[in-house]
Amino acid sequence: MDSTLVNWEALDRLILDFAKSENLIDDSASTSTISFPSSSPSSFSSSYQSRFIIRQIRRFLESGDIDSTLHLLRSHAPFILDDRRLLFRLQKQKFMELLRRGTDEARDSAIECIRTALAPCALDAYPEAYEEFKHILLAFIYDKDDQNSPVAKAWSERRRFEIAGLMSSVLRAHLQAYDPVFSMTLRYLISIHKGFCIHQGVSSPISDLTERLLLEERDPPAVPQESFYEAPPFDEVDIQALAHAVELTRQGAIDSLRFAKGDLFQAFQNELCRMKVDVSMLDELVREYCVYRGIVDSGLALPSVPGLKTLAEPLKVGQSEPGCCSSRNYSFEGDNTNNKHSDGENSVSNAHMNVSPEDSVDVNSIQGTDVELRYACESTSYHEDCSTSGSHQAGISKVLQRNRNYTIGERSKRKRWRGRQDEEDYKQDLNATATSTNLSRDKQVATW
Repeated sequence: MDSTLVNWEALDRLILDFAKSENLIDDSASTSTISFPSSSPSSFSSSYQSRFIIRQIRRFLESGDIDSTLHLLRSHAPFILDDRRLLFRLQKQKFMELLRRGTDEARDSAIECIRTALAPCALDAYPEAYEEFKHILLAFIYDKDDQNSPVAKAWSERRRFEIAGLMSSVLRAHLQAYDPVFSMTLRYLISIHKGFCIHQGVSSPISDLTERLLLEERDPPAVPQESFYEAPPFDEVDIQALAHAVELTRQGAIDSLRFAKGDLFQAFQNELCRMKVDVSMLDELVREYCVYRGIVDSGLALPSVPGLKTLAEPLKVGQSEPGCCSSRNYSFEGDNTNNKHSDGENSVSNAHMNVSPEDSVDVNSIQGTDVELRYACESTSYHEDCSTSGSHQAGISKVLQRNRNYTIGERSKRKRWRGRQDEEDYKQDLNATATSTNLSRDKQVATW
């Protein structure tokens, strides 16, 4: 892996696209050195808002707050409630959450939910819906702690996560709120890497990272509407390509193509986004990379991900390596000898130079930028030593001075890492809206 050449420019674009799409960086006060002709801030903002709404709906469902979920759906995706199948599942979950509270008032509310919402919806949701409706009424008889009851699965809190994943899959496809390309690419690469290691019977050298970054669980697939079952047969090549790419059964690939109305690329995106990643860990990895490449300011010390070697270790100035430089000279040595320049040649740790104290530079300002450091004494062979003659020292001084001036300008163009602060603020606004909705509903019930 150390000898593999990396297209740093393409990787920088992917990472910066991810950071901008997720509003992780603030570049309002700086000018980016990387342009994105195919993307606009408005498209990023719209996609980000849709993805955030989906994440918040997921949080509400996982916590059992069905009323807040319905409120968000009515405000941002009312077409979802036109699907009677999804509406019936939401009303069933609402009924179970009301009974879970265990109070007489909540029980009365559950009876009202059956009379006004659940029973009418069960009549035309899907053929089996009315049988499910009659079955779930047994929850009035069997307690939630009875693991042998016929409604034990309905009582299980795991149902919250199942319906949350289903709603996320459906909303993502309808709103075209797909994750950034980098996130989907990473999931796909880790997935095929795991599959390759399993089929070859070998252990992965990066399993500690991949197993924590890409979770085993996936969101439930979005179920195609009944009208989609009339779709003509799909090309077997497309079915097999999708099944092998994202590890689906043949029937699963067919259902995915049905939901995407035969669009293979959209079906592929839907399946990739069903894969779950550890978002906080991914954000931290992106931040470390951005600092390492000079895209964002290093600021405070990074809280490195446990078990990972931090990329953004500062280069040490004035630390001599035994056997390479005399005690009166200064050397530049990289802590991580595996980090390479963008051309795949020698790392910074391979360049040991004799520099006078007045010519030393702030290496942190050089580290990770797009500047390619090329020194006059850099040898053409790994086995040659740098000359320590006075002429070479003069050349080094000029190069370092030029790089110092350039990187001072580059530092002012770096962006500020903001994380998901605005998401927390937006979540508070949504929670406040949901709270006011619940208070209004409780007041109406009290009046009734």
